[in-house]
Amino acid sequence: MAGLHQERTRMRKAGGNSAFARMMGLNDKTLSNMANARRRLNDELLAALGP
Repeated sequence: MAGLHQERTRMRKAGGNSAFARMMGLNDKTLSNMANARRRLNDELLAALGP
């Protein structure tokens, strides 16, 4: 649960989900679906997020 809280904090600091998605090279809907467990996290996103 702590990892999800950290990523939501990073999303807010980036200026919201859309801005964070652009930074990560993702579609904002894809990111939203991943953040809300409607879509599995992929290896590319996990690598981009870092440890």
